[in-house]
Amino acid sequence: MIESVPPEILEQVFKHLDPVSRKSVRLVNRKWADILWTDVYLRSQALIVNPATLTDDWVLQQMKRPFREIHITTDVVIPVENWKTIYYERVKDLITSAVVVENVRVIKLDANLVVLNYLFRNKHVVSYKKLEEFTFLTSTSAGNPVSERVNINVRFPNLKVLKLDYLSSGNLRLIRIFSRQLIKLVVRVGYIQRLLAILAITSFDNLTELAIGTVPHSHSGFEILAPDDINAQHLAVLRRLHRLEINDASNMFVFVYHVLFEEMRNLRHLKVTGTDMLPNVWEAVNQLENLQFLQILARSRNQTHIHRIRINLPNLETLHLAPQSMACAGQLPKLRTLGVIIHSKEGARWGRFSGPAALKTFTRLRTLEKLHVRGIFFSNQNLYPFMHFRRSCKMLLEDKEDYLIGTINVPRSVDIASLRCNYRDEIDDLTIKRPAVAPSGELENQDVSLYGALQSRSCTAWIVRQLMRQMATLVCDYKAFRRAMQRDNLYTLKKHGCTCYRCNRFLLRDV
Repeated sequence: MIESVPPEILEQVFKHLDPVSRKSVRLVNRKWADILWTDVYLRSQALIVNPATLTDDWVLQQMKRPFREIHITTDVVIPVENWKTIYYERVKDLITSAVVVENVRVIKLDANLVVLNYLFRNKHVVSYKKLEEFTFLTSTSAGNPVSERVNINVRFPNLKVLKLDYLSSGNLRLIRIFSRQLIKLVVRVGYIQRLLAILAITSFDNLTELAIGTVPHSHSGFEILAPDDINAQHLAVLRRLHRLEINDASNMFVFVYHVLFEEMRNLRHLKVTGTDMLPNVWEAVNQLENLQFLQILARSRNQTHIHRIRINLPNLETLHLAPQSMACAGQLPKLRTLGVIIHSKEGARWGRFSGPAALKTFTRLRTLEKLHVRGIFFSNQNLYPFMHFRRSCKMLLEDKEDYLIGTINVPRSVDIASLRCNYRDEIDDLTIKRPAVAPSGELENQDVSLYGALQSRSCTAWIVRQLMRQMATLVCDYKAFRRAMQRDNLYTLKKHGCTCYRCNRFLLRDV
């Protein structure tokens, strides 16, 4: 019966397979192997190019196919003399071939500026007409010469997305070359002057999405922006943005958040991940009337003031907050999703002056459909607000390691994964999901989600009340809380999605 399935249907099914499964499918029969190597199928796949896969000229000819994405890396070292020279000669032959130039849409290059100039410097100008995204992964450890500059003669007429994981002087030149056509820019910076140099580019005609990450430097310490550093030319670029993401690992933006947000009235999507944040940020955020998505994962420097703040955003639909800087609900007529999330693997406690009290103000919202709480040290005291949410609100409670603690108002037919909030930003994807390959040549999965949590029993409001009564006699200790849940069979903690008795028995010992 499987032989009667049309090839078009099989192509759609095979698109969802991982690299390991595709290898097994190729061995089933010749028909399936041919489907996995057709041009129609390859136009939706990514080609991983590294010294372990591009071994000889015969393989080079086989790689000249209409792949949608090409990832060029040097993560695998081959013990052959002058292997880099031979490898990059083959890579240049590959990316300048007619079939690749006409079909590739995404190129990811993990190298330095010398390699970039070598690959994209040709005798004749090469135009990648369908290329929409270019990612250049390089860092200070990549061995960039100080005097090296971008010297390429290629054209990307439809380039819309440019991603750079480190902003050097050469990469700044790369931004200027394609600035007029860019719609989205993702970049990590370490110095204030280079960040201001980006905002001073006047040729950003179509830029509407900007993601900035900061990198602390040990030899120069932390660099902090001052309000006087932002001038009218910088604000003119920021006013055009509809989407802004800031991953401030070095606390560079702590004193200028309110200056930026007061001028960016067209923002619809805002993500801020950092270390510290001043309370006056909320005053500026409340003026963004067009905002539909808001994520602020930072610690408030004045937690005595945070509980007095009300969030009033008429068009907001999704809200992600950190527990240390959780403000109260004000006028939120369209809010559907609320996430209280710790963005690291380290758990945290509620803020001293906010936390459960601020969360309780969201219980009166009738439009709220989903609540995801992750990474909080739960106790009987801060579980109390969850009992006051409406029955239409589905709640998912997880600890810092993505273990399932409980679900409330969630039917058995609902997938737990659909209740999780995606709090990762473009900078996280740029730094963690780099194109790494195994010696076999397959792309390795570098997702940071190391633990899987599944639901064994749906938690209702009645179970929560019973749990609250039992927890009243226990010490407010998180380990005791987990023991109580296991002993009373209210929930089942599962690691890596395993549901067998043996794994649960070992988990009981670990607890």
